[in-house]
This record gives sequence, C-alpha cells and structure tokens, in this order.
Amino acid sequence: IFVEVHNKRYVLAAEAPICKEPLLGEFGQFSLRPAAAQVLAGTYNYVSVDQATADKFASATDIRSLIPENSVSTTVMPGDWRYYWQNAKENTSSSESGLHFGHYKAITTSTYLTHFHAAKTTVALHLGTSVDRGRRGVTVMLEKELGKNLA
Repeated sequence: IFVEVHNKRYVLAAEAPICKEPLLGEFGQFSLRPAAAQVLAGTYNYVSVDQATADKFASATDIRSLIPENSVSTTVMPGDWRYYWQNAKENTSSSESGLHFGHYKAITTSTYLTHFHAAKTTVALHLGTSVDRGRRGVTVMLEKELGKNLA
C-alpha cells in the first residue's frame, strides 16, 4: 500500500513534460535558465509545449505580473533566521545529522552561529541547491484508527 500511495503522490510529477527533454534541457532542474525568465515575462515560444504545460506557463506569467519585481529577497538576514528559529516548534522535526529544532533554537543565542547559518541558507538559495542531507527524508504512514488505511 505504501509504495502505491507514495508513487501516486510523489513520483507522478516526474512524468510531467517539464521534467523531460526538451523542456528539461531548456529550463534545467531548478528552472534557473533563461527559458524560465521568458515564461515569467510572457515571451517564451510555446511551439514545442503541450496545451496543459502551456496553460501552466500562462498561469505563471499571470501570477508573476501581479508580484512586483524583486519583492521577495533571497538573502536570509541573521535577524530573520533568528526570529524563525526562536519561534519554531521544537517537536516538529529532526534530521539525519542528529540536530533537531531545539538545537537551532539554541543557536539563536549566538550572534556568530546565527550569521553563519543565515549565510549558509542564503548561499543555498542563490545557488538553487541544498546540502545533501536536506535532500533525503523519510515518509511514515501511521494508521489513525486500527484497521483503517489508505487502501
């Protein structure tokens, strides 16, 4: 059951045209290439795009036209990083590294470590990547009621 549900929810997106050639080559894995900017500007040539993808691109263009340019910063300021972690719920998550939210909350008491983690986050945002351990996760499905599952 888990594999079936997991594949329906998380693997199906890989079948989208933008995840395959030629679009994957034009846009790249993180859509950081010029074609993405063209879609947002409304200047992309839709010749080799199926109708569903063209509709999604048109929606992206429409949404982009409503958002002022440069209105979202990709720079994480130390104060913003500190505020987020000071207000995070400690029991929300943990990571492969052994650090959990409580560790990050504790880091907010150090100016040096706050600046370090804010800078590390900013670099990842600017490069469009993440640390290796952030790319792996575990999905756990628990029955809410005995005998009731997603089948």
